[in-house]
Amino acid sequence: MLQDVSYSKAAENLAQHIKTSRYPPTIADIRGNTSPLSVDNLRIQTEERFRLMDGWERNACPRPRLTEGKQHD
Repeated sequence: MLQDVSYSKAAENLAQHIKTSRYPPTIADIRGNTSPLSVDNLRIQTEERFRLMDGWERNACPRPRLTEGKQHD
């Protein structure tokens, strides 16, 4: 079940589990998160989204000004 996981990665995951959980580790805990939605991937996706949002904000049209509840041209 753990043949494809390096000893160093398994030991790292086990140490992290021991630090953060009060329950015994499962094989999945020792294997670690191998899904594409791991924390590092989510962090990278979030940073990219923030860069996109900054660009959208820079390129957005200014908001119309309102005075006394009426829109001015």
